[in-house]
Amino acid sequence: FMVFVICSFLLLLFQINGYHHISEDQDHLTTTASYLQTTIRRFDAEDAITIKQIDGTMCLCLYQDEEAMYLYVQDGMLKELYQKKAMDIDLDFGDDRFALRNWEIKQEGNRLSIKLNDETDALTFTIACKGGVLV
Repeated sequence: FMVFVICSFLLLLFQINGYHHISEDQDHLTTTASYLQTTIRRFDAEDAITIKQIDGTMCLCLYQDEEAMYLYVQDGMLKELYQKKAMDIDLDFGDDRFALRNWEIKQEGNRLSIKLNDETDALTFTIACKGGVLV
């Protein structure tokens, strides 16, 4: 009987550990998606959001007054570069935000469709932009 109890307890511990790993992976992409949604909504205005290639890197460009924010994936990290619009863009100066293997951004009318890819998971979501998206 004691062997049964010990084996059951060990099985329970392994299941709990596995659940935590799954939960952490999903939380990571969900947190990244929430960050992107909040940031994009903060900049959502007429002619304020564009998608473009900068030095071969797909960037989501967000503009507000004389300021610009560039979101992009480089070296396995989602990065953010915040600067004045008039300055030259050097993506090497961006700040790391979240670990992310890559992403895909597509403009669909006034919506952004974003797919986040991690080592083990992917998450796709859509954001409606009131101000539209410039291509």
